Amino acid sequence: MDFLFLGLGNPPEYHGTRHNIGKDLVEGLACKDGCKWHYVAKGRVASLLLGPHHITCMVSDGFMNETGQDMREALLEIEPKRLVVVHDEIALPVGSIRLAYNKSPGGHNGVASVAEVLHTNAFFRLRIGVGKDGKDLKKYVLEKIPPHAMDTIVSTVHKTLPGILLNQLPAHEALRKEVS
Repeated sequence: MDFLFLGLGNPPEYHGTRHNIGKDLVEGLACKDGCKWHYVAKGRVASLLLGPHHITCMVSDGFMNETGQDMREALLEIEPKRLVVVHDEIALPVGSIRLAYNKSPGGHNGVASVAEVLHTNAFFRLRIGVGKDGKDLKKYVLEKIPPHAMDTIVSTVHKTLPGILLNQLPAHEALRKEVS
């Protein structure tokens, strides 16, 4: 396995909400490739080949804020530098994507739960922009994503993900090797 993509989200009734975009995208990535999910701990995993990379997709079937504990065994079996946590990001406009490495959770409790289990922030975060508005934040992130916004997000991911996998992730890997 080259990378483990962990999609953050909540149980199935939250499918299609802003807060579930990480889980929904990782599930979609695996399903698009026709992969079969296998149950582990309190979640599921699937493997696929994406370009030259062997990717393991993983999602928790519990609540986002408990993802670290729910997936503890699987997370402790990998090198954190091979982990890509995919999650919603209200600080980015709808459809924007940013790759971050070794950054604090920034108030995202799902990311914090993963960092707590790993005892490090030295993993990748694929931040998917869902924007924000003047509404109550909890209400906003648990609302369904409007179809036009979902189309924008999915289109951006399809255009951007291959470049991230082929260029950005390996570049980070080479840089870390030079620094070590």
